[in-house]
Amino acid sequence: MLNNPVQQPENQNLKAFIDEKECIGCGICVNVCRVGAITMNSIAKIDLDKCTGCGDCIDVCPKKVISLKVQ
Repeated sequence: MLNNPVQQPENQNLKAFIDEKECIGCGICVNVCRVGAITMNSIAKIDLDKCTGCGDCIDVCPKKVISLKVQ
């Protein structure tokens, strides 16, 4: 038996969502996303197919407009 379990994605059922009305377009979340799930036009957009639910973007958002929700 292996002592090291296979690493699974962060939170398969959780995805990050952005309150687009409150996003200021600073781009900090884009830079911190380790899987490239966030893109920026004038506001941030999250590709839910790529998002792992790690929460890194939530921690760095200065306006606190990103949250994790069950998908």
